[in-house]
Amino acid sequence: MRIVLVMTGGGGGGLQQSVVPYAAALTRAGHAVLAIVLGSSPFVAELGSLGVSVVTTRWPRKPRPFTWIQALVIRRAAQAFGAEIALAFASKGLAPALHALGGQMPVLSRCGATRERTVSRLLGADGLIATSDEMRALILRLGMPTERVHLLPNFLTGAARLHSRAPGDPPVVGSLGRMVPRKGFDVLLRACGVLARRGRPVRLLLGGSGRERDALEKLAKAEGVAAEFRGWISNAEKTAFFDEIDIFACPSRLEPFGFIYLEAMQAGVPVVTTDTVGARFIFSPGTDGMVVPQGDAEAMADAIAALLDDPKARAEMTAAARGTFLGRFHIDAATGILDDILREALAQGARG
Repeated sequence: MRIVLVMTGGGGGGLQQSVVPYAAALTRAGHAVLAIVLGSSPFVAELGSLGVSVVTTRWPRKPRPFTWIQALVIRRAAQAFGAEIALAFASKGLAPALHALGGQMPVLSRCGATRERTVSRLLGADGLIATSDEMRALILRLGMPTERVHLLPNFLTGAARLHSRAPGDPPVVGSLGRMVPRKGFDVLLRACGVLARRGRPVRLLLGGSGRERDALEKLAKAEGVAAEFRGWISNAEKTAFFDEIDIFACPSRLEPFGFIYLEAMQAGVPVVTTDTVGARFIFSPGTDGMVVPQGDAEAMADAIAALLDDPKARAEMTAAARGTFLGRFHIDAATGILDDILREALAQGARG
Protein backbone atom coordinates (compact mmCIF):
# COMPACT_ATOMS: atom_id res chain seq x y z
CA MET A 1 0.00 0.00 0.00
CA ARG A 2 0.92 3.63 -0.43
CA ILE A 3 0.01 5.35 2.83
CA VAL A 4 0.00 9.01 3.84
CA LEU A 5 0.35 9.93 7.51
CA VAL A 6 -0.89 13.38 8.57
CA MET A 7 0.45 14.70 11.88
CA THR A 8 -0.11 18.44 12.13
CA GLY A 9 -0.29 19.00 15.88
CA GLY A 10 2.50 21.04 17.41
CA GLY A 11 4.87 20.05 20.20
CA GLY A 12 6.74 16.88 21.02
CA GLY A 13 4.32 14.93 23.22
CA GLY A 14 3.12 11.36 22.87
CA LEU A 15 0.53 12.15 20.19
CA GLN A 16 3.12 13.85 18.00
CA GLN A 17 5.69 11.16 18.79
CA SER A 18 3.39 8.36 17.66
CA VAL A 19 3.88 9.14 13.98
CA VAL A 20 7.44 7.76 14.18
CA PRO A 21 6.67 4.17 15.34
CA TYR A 22 3.68 4.08 12.97
CA ALA A 23 5.94 5.01 10.06
CA ALA A 24 8.53 2.47 11.18
CA ALA A 25 5.97 -0.33 11.43
CA LEU A 26 4.48 0.44 8.03
CA THR A 27 7.84 0.55 6.29
CA ARG A 28 8.77 -2.71 8.01
CA ALA A 29 5.58 -4.23 6.61
CA GLY A 30 6.73 -3.25 3.11
CA HIS A 31 4.51 -0.22 2.50
CA ALA A 32 5.48 3.11 0.98
CA VAL A 33 4.90 5.92 3.46
CA LEU A 34 4.54 9.68 3.11
CA ALA A 35 4.47 11.75 6.33
CA ILE A 36 3.05 15.28 6.30
CA VAL A 37 4.16 17.10 9.46
CA LEU A 38 4.89 20.58 10.72
CA GLY A 39 8.31 21.88 9.81
CA SER A 40 8.85 22.57 13.51
CA SER A 41 8.23 18.93 14.44
CA PRO A 42 11.13 17.45 16.45
CA PHE A 43 10.55 14.16 14.64
CA VAL A 44 11.34 15.20 11.05
CA ALA A 45 14.89 13.80 11.19
CA GLU A 46 13.71 10.51 12.70
CA LEU A 47 11.14 10.07 9.96
CA GLY A 48 13.73 10.79 7.32
CA SER A 49 16.09 8.21 8.82
CA LEU A 50 13.39 5.57 8.30
CA GLY A 51 13.37 6.17 4.56
CA VAL A 52 9.96 7.81 4.76
CA SER A 53 9.04 10.56 2.31
CA VAL A 54 8.45 13.73 4.35
CA VAL A 55 6.55 16.88 3.44
CA THR A 56 6.78 19.70 5.97
CA THR A 57 4.58 22.73 6.31
CA ARG A 58 4.15 25.72 8.62
CA TRP A 59 0.52 25.31 9.51
CA PRO A 60 -0.98 27.28 12.39
CA ARG A 61 -1.52 25.61 15.74
CA LYS A 62 -5.30 25.63 15.36
CA PRO A 63 -5.87 24.59 11.76
CA ARG A 64 -9.66 24.53 11.43
CA PRO A 65 -10.05 28.11 10.07
CA PHE A 66 -7.33 27.34 7.54
CA THR A 67 -8.57 23.90 6.48
CA TRP A 68 -8.62 24.76 2.79
CA ILE A 69 -4.96 25.86 2.88
CA GLN A 70 -3.90 22.70 4.67
CA ALA A 71 -6.06 20.56 2.43
CA LEU A 72 -4.35 21.94 -0.64
CA VAL A 73 -0.95 20.87 0.69
CA ILE A 74 -2.24 17.41 1.62
CA ARG A 75 -4.10 16.89 -1.65
CA ARG A 76 -1.13 17.82 -3.81
CA ALA A 77 1.34 15.76 -1.79
CA ALA A 78 -0.94 12.72 -1.63
CA GLN A 79 -1.69 12.83 -5.36
CA ALA A 80 1.97 13.17 -6.27
CA PHE A 81 2.75 10.25 -3.97
CA GLY A 82 -0.06 8.09 -5.36
CA ALA A 83 -1.57 7.50 -1.91
CA GLU A 84 -4.23 4.81 -1.50
CA ILE A 85 -5.16 5.40 2.14
CA ALA A 86 -4.58 8.11 4.75
CA LEU A 87 -4.07 7.97 8.49
CA ALA A 88 -4.42 11.24 10.38
CA PHE A 89 -3.40 11.80 13.99
CA ALA A 90 -6.12 13.41 16.12
CA SER A 91 -8.46 16.21 15.05
CA LYS A 92 -5.72 18.61 13.98
CA GLY A 93 -4.70 16.12 11.30
CA LEU A 94 -8.11 14.66 10.53
CA ALA A 95 -9.97 17.89 9.66
CA PRO A 96 -7.69 18.93 6.77
CA ALA A 97 -7.13 15.32 5.68
CA LEU A 98 -10.87 14.74 5.28
CA HIS A 99 -11.23 18.06 3.47
CA ALA A 100 -8.48 17.05 1.07
CA LEU A 101 -9.04 13.33 0.61
CA GLY A 102 -12.48 12.43 1.96
CA GLY A 103 -14.43 10.29 -0.49
CA GLN A 104 -11.36 9.69 -2.65
CA MET A 105 -9.74 7.14 -0.32
CA PRO A 106 -10.26 5.85 3.22
CA VAL A 107 -9.16 8.41 5.81
CA LEU A 108 -8.59 6.91 9.25
CA SER A 109 -7.63 8.63 12.47
CA ARG A 110 -5.60 7.51 15.44
CA CYS A 111 -7.47 8.63 18.56
CA GLY A 112 -5.46 9.84 21.53
CA ALA A 113 -8.16 11.11 23.88
CA THR A 114 -10.77 9.89 26.33
CA ARG A 115 -12.88 13.05 26.61
CA GLU A 116 -16.20 12.78 24.78
CA ARG A 117 -15.96 16.25 23.26
CA THR A 118 -12.52 15.54 21.81
CA VAL A 119 -13.37 12.07 20.54
CA SER A 120 -16.59 13.30 18.92
CA ARG A 121 -14.50 15.43 16.55
CA LEU A 122 -13.10 12.25 15.03
CA LEU A 123 -16.36 10.48 14.23
CA GLY A 124 -16.32 11.61 10.60
CA ALA A 125 -13.30 9.44 9.87
CA ASP A 126 -13.61 6.26 7.82
CA GLY A 127 -12.13 4.36 10.74
CA LEU A 128 -10.71 5.03 14.18
CA ILE A 129 -7.77 3.42 15.95
CA ALA A 130 -8.16 3.40 19.74
CA THR A 131 -5.12 2.91 21.95
CA SER A 132 -6.91 1.33 24.93
CA ASP A 133 -10.01 -0.73 25.60
CA GLU A 134 -11.69 2.11 27.53
CA MET A 135 -11.07 4.46 24.61
CA ARG A 136 -12.52 1.90 22.18
CA ALA A 137 -15.63 1.53 24.35
CA LEU A 138 -16.14 5.30 24.35
CA ILE A 139 -15.84 5.52 20.56
CA LEU A 140 -18.43 2.79 20.14
CA ARG A 141 -20.75 4.44 22.64
CA LEU A 142 -20.56 7.66 20.61
CA GLY A 143 -21.89 5.80 17.58
CA MET A 144 -18.95 4.78 15.41
CA PRO A 145 -19.75 1.53 13.54
CA THR A 146 -18.14 -1.45 15.24
CA GLU A 147 -16.44 -2.68 12.07
CA ARG A 148 -14.65 0.65 11.73
CA VAL A 149 -13.22 0.79 15.25
CA HIS A 150 -9.85 -0.85 15.85
CA LEU A 151 -7.66 -1.39 18.89
CA LEU A 152 -3.92 -0.86 18.62
CA PRO A 153 -1.97 0.16 21.73
CA ASN A 154 0.84 2.66 21.35
CA PHE A 155 4.19 1.03 20.75
CA LEU A 156 7.88 1.80 20.50
CA THR A 157 10.78 0.74 18.34
CA GLY A 158 14.18 -0.24 19.75
CA ALA A 159 15.36 -2.92 22.13
CA ALA A 160 14.39 -3.29 25.78
CA ARG A 161 17.36 -2.35 27.94
CA LEU A 162 18.65 -3.60 31.27
CA HIS A 163 18.96 -1.02 34.03
CA SER A 164 21.91 -2.04 36.19
CA ARG A 165 22.12 1.06 38.38
CA ALA A 166 21.91 0.49 42.14
CA PRO A 167 20.01 3.25 43.99
CA GLY A 168 22.29 6.06 45.06
CA ASP A 169 22.37 8.02 48.29
CA PRO A 170 19.99 9.69 48.06
CA PRO A 171 18.12 7.62 45.46
CA VAL A 172 16.88 9.41 42.36
CA VAL A 173 13.24 9.64 41.27
CA GLY A 174 12.53 10.98 37.79
CA SER A 175 9.52 12.18 35.85
CA LEU A 176 8.89 13.65 32.41
CA GLY A 177 6.06 15.65 30.88
CA ARG A 178 4.50 19.02 30.26
CA MET A 179 4.28 21.12 33.38
CA VAL A 180 0.53 21.63 33.33
CA PRO A 181 -2.05 20.79 36.03
CA ARG A 182 -3.24 17.50 34.54
CA LYS A 183 0.27 16.02 34.74
CA GLY A 184 0.14 16.22 38.55
CA PHE A 185 3.75 17.21 39.27
CA ASP A 186 2.55 19.00 42.39
CA VAL A 187 1.47 15.62 43.79
CA LEU A 188 4.89 14.11 43.09
CA LEU A 189 6.64 17.02 44.80
CA ARG A 190 4.41 16.59 47.83
CA ALA A 191 5.14 12.83 47.83
CA CYS A 192 8.86 13.56 47.84
CA GLY A 193 8.23 16.03 50.67
CA VAL A 194 6.53 13.23 52.63
CA LEU A 195 9.60 11.05 52.13
CA ALA A 196 11.89 13.86 53.27
CA ARG A 197 9.87 14.32 56.46
CA ARG A 198 10.08 10.59 57.09
CA GLY A 199 13.87 10.78 56.93
CA ARG A 200 13.93 9.11 53.47
CA PRO A 201 14.93 11.99 51.16
CA VAL A 202 15.20 11.46 47.42
CA ARG A 203 16.62 13.58 44.65
CA LEU A 204 13.99 14.46 42.06
CA LEU A 205 14.77 15.00 38.38
CA LEU A 206 11.99 16.63 36.37
CA GLY A 207 12.14 16.92 32.60
CA GLY A 208 9.65 19.13 30.80
CA SER A 209 8.44 22.67 30.43
CA GLY A 210 5.17 24.52 30.81
CA ARG A 211 3.30 27.28 32.55
CA GLU A 212 3.46 25.65 36.00
CA ARG A 213 7.23 25.44 36.22
CA ASP A 214 7.71 28.53 38.41
CA ALA A 215 4.99 27.41 40.82
CA LEU A 216 6.47 23.92 40.97
CA GLU A 217 9.94 25.27 41.74
CA LYS A 218 8.45 27.24 44.64
CA LEU A 219 6.61 24.14 45.86
CA ALA A 220 9.83 22.10 45.78
CA LYS A 221 11.51 24.64 48.06
CA ALA A 222 8.51 24.72 50.39
CA GLU A 223 8.50 20.90 50.64
CA GLY A 224 12.26 20.71 51.20
CA VAL A 225 12.75 18.58 48.08
CA ALA A 226 16.05 18.53 46.21
CA ALA A 227 14.49 18.94 42.78
CA GLU A 228 16.33 19.60 39.54
CA PHE A 229 14.31 21.03 36.67
CA ARG A 230 16.03 19.90 33.47
CA GLY A 231 13.76 21.54 30.89
CA TRP A 232 12.49 19.66 27.88
CA ILE A 233 14.17 16.27 27.36
CA SER A 234 14.44 15.27 23.71
CA ASN A 235 14.13 11.69 22.50
CA ALA A 236 17.88 11.61 21.98
CA GLU A 237 18.42 12.57 25.64
CA LYS A 238 15.95 10.15 27.20
CA THR A 239 18.31 7.16 27.42
CA ALA A 240 20.73 9.16 29.56
CA PHE A 241 17.84 10.47 31.66
CA PHE A 242 16.52 6.99 32.45
CA ASP A 243 20.03 5.72 33.17
CA GLU A 244 20.33 8.42 35.84
CA ILE A 245 17.21 7.55 37.83
CA ASP A 246 16.19 4.68 40.10
CA ILE A 247 12.40 4.99 39.89
CA PHE A 248 10.17 6.64 37.33
CA ALA A 249 7.08 8.32 38.78
CA CYS A 250 4.08 9.47 36.73
CA PRO A 251 1.59 11.42 38.91
CA SER A 252 -0.89 12.31 36.13
CA ARG A 253 -4.49 13.22 36.77
CA LEU A 254 -5.37 12.41 33.16
CA GLU A 255 -3.40 10.05 30.90
CA PRO A 256 -5.30 8.53 27.95
CA PHE A 257 -2.36 6.24 27.31
CA GLY A 258 1.13 7.49 28.20
CA PHE A 259 4.08 6.87 25.88
CA ILE A 260 6.28 7.70 28.82
CA TYR A 261 5.18 4.53 30.62
CA LEU A 262 6.48 2.50 27.70
CA GLU A 263 9.75 4.41 27.59
CA ALA A 264 10.39 3.70 31.26
CA MET A 265 9.54 0.01 30.81
CA GLN A 266 11.83 -0.16 27.79
CA ALA A 267 14.62 1.43 29.85
CA GLY A 268 14.23 -1.13 32.64
CA VAL A 269 13.23 1.45 35.27
CA PRO A 270 10.44 0.53 37.73
CA VAL A 271 7.31 2.66 37.44
CA VAL A 272 5.10 4.21 40.10
CA THR A 273 2.02 5.82 38.59
CA THR A 274 -1.53 6.89 39.24
CA ASP A 275 -4.78 5.17 38.35
CA THR A 276 -5.45 6.63 34.88
CA VAL A 277 -7.00 5.13 31.74
CA GLY A 278 -3.52 4.47 30.35
CA ALA A 279 -2.17 2.92 33.53
CA ARG A 280 -5.19 0.64 33.90
CA PHE A 281 -4.67 -0.63 30.36
CA ILE A 282 -0.90 -1.07 30.55
CA PHE A 283 -0.11 -2.34 34.04
CA SER A 284 -1.03 -5.26 36.26
CA PRO A 285 -0.69 -3.38 39.57
CA GLY A 286 1.99 -4.76 41.83
CA THR A 287 3.34 -7.00 39.09
CA ASP A 288 4.84 -4.82 36.36
CA GLY A 289 4.17 -1.41 37.93
CA MET A 290 2.93 0.26 41.09
CA VAL A 291 -0.43 2.03 40.67
CA VAL A 292 -1.75 4.40 43.34
CA PRO A 293 -4.87 6.61 43.59
CA GLN A 294 -4.77 9.93 41.78
CA GLY A 295 -3.84 12.94 43.89
CA ASP A 296 -2.66 10.84 46.85
CA ALA A 297 0.84 12.02 47.78
CA GLU A 298 1.05 9.70 50.80
CA ALA A 299 0.26 6.63 48.67
CA MET A 300 2.80 7.66 46.06
CA ALA A 301 5.43 8.14 48.76
CA ASP A 302 4.60 4.68 50.18
CA ALA A 303 4.99 3.04 46.76
CA ILE A 304 8.31 4.74 46.06
CA ALA A 305 9.66 3.76 49.48
CA ALA A 306 8.49 0.17 49.09
CA LEU A 307 10.44 -0.24 45.86
CA LEU A 308 13.54 1.44 47.21
CA ASP A 309 13.47 -0.81 50.30
CA ASP A 310 13.12 -4.10 48.42
CA PRO A 311 15.75 -4.80 45.71
CA LYS A 312 14.23 -8.22 44.97
CA ALA A 313 10.76 -6.80 44.37
CA ARG A 314 12.25 -4.03 42.28
CA ALA A 315 14.11 -6.52 40.08
CA GLU A 316 11.05 -8.74 39.70
CA MET A 317 8.89 -5.78 38.71
CA THR A 318 11.30 -4.53 36.05
CA ALA A 319 11.61 -8.06 34.63
CA ALA A 320 7.83 -8.36 34.44
CA ALA A 321 7.57 -4.91 32.87
CA ARG A 322 10.11 -5.91 30.24
CA GLY A 323 7.95 -8.91 29.33
CA THR A 324 4.84 -6.74 29.15
CA PHE A 325 6.60 -4.20 26.97
CA LEU A 326 7.96 -6.76 24.50
CA GLY A 327 4.74 -8.75 24.38
CA ARG A 328 2.26 -5.90 23.95
CA PHE A 329 3.93 -2.57 23.23
CA HIS A 330 6.88 -3.21 20.94
CA ILE A 331 6.96 -2.78 17.18
CA ASP A 332 7.31 -6.55 16.80
CA ALA A 333 3.89 -6.99 18.40
CA ALA A 334 2.26 -4.05 16.60
CA THR A 335 3.37 -4.30 12.97
CA GLY A 336 1.07 -7.14 11.96
CA ILE A 337 -1.92 -5.59 13.75
CA LEU A 338 -1.44 -2.22 12.05
CA ASP A 339 -1.00 -3.88 8.67
CA ASP A 340 -4.25 -5.82 9.14
CA ILE A 341 -6.13 -2.67 10.20
CA LEU A 342 -5.13 -0.72 7.11
CA ARG A 343 -5.74 -3.61 4.72
CA GLU A 344 -9.21 -4.05 6.18
CA ALA A 345 -9.89 -0.31 5.95
CA LEU A 346 -8.75 -0.22 2.33
CA ALA A 347 -11.08 -3.10 1.50
CA GLN A 348 -13.99 -1.36 3.27
CA GLY A 349 -13.37 1.88 1.42
CA ALA A 350 -14.60 5.32 2.38
CA ARG A 351 -17.93 5.61 4.18
CA GLY A 352 -20.86 6.53 1.97
